[in-house]
Amino acid sequence: MGRGNCCVHGPYEGLYFIDNEDLHVYRSSEASAADGPETRLLRELDYEELTGGRWLYDDLCTEDATQELLDTFADDLMNVFPSFRRVPSGYWISQDRRAILENQLFYVCIEDNQWSLAIELIQKELCDDAAWSTFQARHYRRYLDGMKRCLLRYLPSIGIYNGPWTSRFIKREELAG
Repeated sequence: MGRGNCCVHGPYEGLYFIDNEDLHVYRSSEASAADGPETRLLRELDYEELTGGRWLYDDLCTEDATQELLDTFADDLMNVFPSFRRVPSGYWISQDRRAILENQLFYVCIEDNQWSLAIELIQKELCDDAAWSTFQARHYRRYLDGMKRCLLRYLPSIGIYNGPWTSRFIKREELAG
């Protein structure tokens, strides 16, 4: 698995994983067309293509594609839940977690796991725990479901944490059915 096996610890938290197969972009080393070189996601390449020398990992395209996905996800989630707003770029809530959205109760964070990118719903630590905890308990399942739906609009599948060192995937088709 990855270096950190991302997980959440709060009673009203959760996360999903975006596999690197859906984020890493490769470009053809062959002469480019007028539009630029041909690109493909890692998911679209088989072993022979990856080891054949034609396809090269493109870190800039990967970074752009990842940021575009995160921006689109954030916009969609803010449309579904208007209480969320963007946080300043580079706002880290811990050594490994960068917040991209927040409301009064939660952060939506990203965390690199080497094999995937975790999208996490993290509880805010609030002064009056008893009262705020009730609000967090009331809303976190809806927020997690909204996050899942927004992610599966753009991805064929997402991972879900099953326990220590285990995960499983939810496919877009499962959501419709």
